[in-house]
Amino acid sequence: MTIARYCTADQPIGRKIESVRLLRNMTQKEVANLVGITKEGYGKIERSNSISESRLFQIASALRVTAKGLLEFREDKLYTSQKEIKDSSALSENSLVSKMLSIVEQIAQAQAQLIFVKQEIINLLKERASYN
Repeated sequence: MTIARYCTADQPIGRKIESVRLLRNMTQKEVANLVGITKEGYGKIERSNSISESRLFQIASALRVTAKGLLEFREDKLYTSQKEIKDSSALSENSLVSKMLSIVEQIAQAQAQLIFVKQEIINLLKERASYN
């Protein structure tokens, strides 16, 4: 059974398969061997707008993704997501630095309080020693 143009209007199924293959750093020959077809046959699939359901599942398995993942793959979302990750990573780093500085300040305050309490204990001990 062929899934006719089972893809979004902006990206044919073959292009989606090719994109995922490239992201996996695999060659056409590697995927073709895993699927059990020739490199030429596989190349034809990547240039196609349709694919049989059974072949879709074979290729998805070879690429270590689900068939649904292949069908729903969108390059524009990938690049948008990568940019969002970079942006949020920078924000996270700033947030992490702020949290660390806050913790360091809390530690410094606690140490100052500890020094004050120790000084008070020393003063009390001195007073007690002077009464004896």
